[in-house]
Amino acid sequence: MFSSPVVSEVAVIGVTDPIINRHIKAFIVLKSDIEPKDNLKASLIEFLKLQLPEYKIPAEIVFVDSIQKNKRGKVLRGELS
Repeated sequence: MFSSPVVSEVAVIGVTDPIINRHIKAFIVLKSDIEPKDNLKASLIEFLKLQLPEYKIPAEIVFVDSIQKNKRGKVLRGELS
């Protein structure tokens, strides 16, 4: 398993897109000492390109404060948008 030094937690969903049919949208919680910067998304994409096949690279990245989960710790994907 691999991990980025700036990422605390991640959830991904598939999003319907009229042009490319579907793409991946990632919701990322940064570690507490990291501030989102303009170039951070690009840096994360470059990091992922070294780790994942191209079709698994998210087309969108959204920085969030937390990712909601149910009592068992499963991500509530319906809450992500």
